Amino acid sequence: MLISKPYIIPIFIPQLGCLHRCVYCHQPTITGVKPHLDLKQIKNQIEFFLLRKRHPKRKHIQIAFYGGSFTALNPKWRKKLLTLAFQYVQTGQVHSIRLSTRPDAINKIVLTELKTYGVKTIELGVQSLDNKVLDVCQRGHDAEAVYKATDLIKIHGFQLGWQLMPGLPEESAESRKKTIDGILKWRPDFIRIYPTLVIKDTILAKWWEEKKYLPLSLTEAVKICKEMVLIFQKANIPVIRIGLQTSESLLQPGHILAGPWHPAFGELVKSAIILEKVRIILEQYFSKAKIINIFVHPTKISQVMGQRKKNYQKLKTYFPQKRIAIFSDLELKREEIKIVTLEKKPICLTW
Repeated sequence: MLISKPYIIPIFIPQLGCLHRCVYCHQPTITGVKPHLDLKQIKNQIEFFLLRKRHPKRKHIQIAFYGGSFTALNPKWRKKLLTLAFQYVQTGQVHSIRLSTRPDAINKIVLTELKTYGVKTIELGVQSLDNKVLDVCQRGHDAEAVYKATDLIKIHGFQLGWQLMPGLPEESAESRKKTIDGILKWRPDFIRIYPTLVIKDTILAKWWEEKKYLPLSLTEAVKICKEMVLIFQKANIPVIRIGLQTSESLLQPGHILAGPWHPAFGELVKSAIILEKVRIILEQYFSKAKIINIFVHPTKISQVMGQRKKNYQKLKTYFPQKRIAIFSDLELKREEIKIVTLEKKPICLTW
């Protein structure tokens, strides 16, 4: 399931309003922004993004408050930020407001206020639905808080997103399944997946240095995220991002100490998904075919081939008796793959 991407005007308020310091978190490093509020600077940021050229398909414009717990901000500052952003909604330059927050910072009074100021989308930092994982990570709330917040947000008519962090301390395959089952039950409108990284100056960094925490490897993280995305795709729950957004601060030497970091992590996962889907199609429908031609849109050749042609090599390993070739086809849509053989009619699939 695809959802149209809005044009985002990002305003970072790292760790502001946060009621707890989670073991993995150091927002100034992740966002590259120091934790302070300057209304003039924020206004200049909005004006700058409004003047930038944007993709014609991204017609819906949103001011987005990221990095902190917006609804847990001091009410005075929260109102100042909302008032500033809402001015652009009232003039028609911006269509709505988006924000991220904690599950335990949601209530009816806050949601009524957000509605008044043109907020459309609320993203919850869920991370996990295993209470043991949440406790170890010092989140300060349990899974029940997520369910209550989700229910309230849906009742009030907001678009809802959940942010997940596979690879947290004490997470297991069983606890990941618990989180996935919770998503399938509560059905947020979209998902973001951020595999856990060990960031400098965090409690998690200390645990890692003391060998009390072992992060996921890149291979493990890609596999886990691939499996999650395939489950959510089947349930028509969009995954709008996989992996942290690259920032100048995040890329500074020594800021990421360990974990499955890759600047194109999302592309690795998409490539793994494509390989999985092609493999299944070939096994189910073309088991006897000797020559397989795979056609994709030119912009997707690298995803289908895989990084350093790993997908192509794996396909040849899976099917050593077949001659497999990959070609570009401008007539295909970006999300389409066409598989052609001499023995059967072509099959098209999407990812």
